[in-house]
Parts: sequence; structure tokens; C-alpha cells
Amino acid sequence: MGSIRGISFSQLPLIVGRSIDKSFKNAIILEISEITNDEGTQYKLMIEDEQKKYAVRLNSFGDVLKKEKVK
Repeated sequence: MGSIRGISFSQLPLIVGRSIDKSFKNAIILEISEITNDEGTQYKLMIEDEQKKYAVRLNSFGDVLKKEKVK
């Protein structure tokens, strides 16, 4: 069991926001979801960078767990 909720960039933990800014310079964030379950909290983002879209998943420490290109 767990929960998913949409959040804004300003609601992200500071360390996660800084990791996104560092890893994806000049990217446009289209959507952010906070996923909380027994394993902890993760953040799933839809990011557009240079006309390419990516689905990115980060943990609560700002580590990128998964990055995949979206058509």
C-alpha cells in the first residue's frame, strides 16, 4: 500500500530540488509526483530537455534511480 500525489517544485525536499537543477540544467519540469510506500518516498518527474522528454525517478536523497526517454 502507498500513496501518490502531485506536488509542485517548491514542495520538493531541498536536496531533491538541487539534484534536479544540477542534473537537468535548463530543463522544463512538466509534472511531479510524490510516491510514498513501505520502501520510502520517491519522486517521479516528467522533464523536457532540448525537445526530448524523460521520465525520471529520484529517491528522497536526490539520487537518480531511473531515467528513461519518453516518446
